[in-house]
Amino acid sequence: GIQVTFSEPVSPATAQLAANYTLDGGAVVSAVLVGGESESVNLTVPFMANGNHSLAIAGVEDLYGNPLASVVIPFTFYGGNIPPGYYDTAEGLLGEPLRSALHLIIDGHSSISYTGLWTAFYTTDAKPNGKVWDMYSDIPGGTPPYEYTFGVDQGGSAGSEGTGYNREHSWPSSWYGATSPMYTDVFMVYPTDNEVNNRRGSYPFGEVASPTWTSLNGSRVGSCSYPGYSGTVFEPIDEYKGDFARAYFYMTTRYFNEDGSWDTNDMVDGAVLKPWAEAMLLAWHAADPVSAKEIERNDAVYDIQSNRNPFIDRPEFVTKIYQPELSPVPLPAVSDFLVLHQ
Repeated sequence: GIQVTFSEPVSPATAQLAANYTLDGGAVVSAVLVGGESESVNLTVPFMANGNHSLAIAGVEDLYGNPLASVVIPFTFYGGNIPPGYYDTAEGLLGEPLRSALHLIIDGHSSISYTGLWTAFYTTDAKPNGKVWDMYSDIPGGTPPYEYTFGVDQGGSAGSEGTGYNREHSWPSSWYGATSPMYTDVFMVYPTDNEVNNRRGSYPFGEVASPTWTSLNGSRVGSCSYPGYSGTVFEPIDEYKGDFARAYFYMTTRYFNEDGSWDTNDMVDGAVLKPWAEAMLLAWHAADPVSAKEIERNDAVYDIQSNRNPFIDRPEFVTKIYQPELSPVPLPAVSDFLVLHQ
């Protein structure tokens, strides 16, 4: 997808007309205004290769009927080093057949040791400044309360924040046991602060209105306010919710029908998400799109495990599996005026 932001509100009828946009001289699949915004439009486009592209826009009008003169916007796209043909057997599928096909593609990865996770983090979770990328303490665009150095701050124990980092199973290991290959699957194990990891424990992810504890970067523990569950949960900051959501969608696909001994609890039934959790993670996935961090991490994990997270490479696979009724046909454009007749 491509998001286009105009300098002023635009007419929904013209802004949501896919024919008003062309990518590299080809058709755009659909155009939909971003919810709650009158200047931004989300375009669904065909698969893009890494490299330079151009988007041409013409015919989009402001709210007074003034059309935008034809404009061409050049940009560079990097979507990761996906091996050619990697997802060929999954193309054109929806729902459970798609999840089954993706499972076969990413199944049987090369499993590393628990000790090997420390080494893996050097390439999978390094910030641009070389420090440990800890999503439980980082503040994107701001100054984090503390940063860790690989090796030097490794290990330690909980008690207060900033004392060291450990290996956090974002899908708690108590839900499946300390067995391979789940226990060391780098797609859901991250380096995190000891104390925040301890506070998270084995609580489900969720959303918290009235926290009983808040970390220095704003992660929270408390009763779940998301409809469908009211128990204690852990809520990461908004900027990383999509990362964790796509890690969970990976787990439900990688271990599809391989979860016979897994736990059933308030968030999951084996490797299957409970309805409230599925709905919440779908919302997190939509609100926090794939970032450059995730794309680079996906490539780094592939170098280690020889499998990929499909939901980072192809975010639309999430909707095609969990909301297939939305996938075959683009959403219709909304007219400028709606009139209700009895």
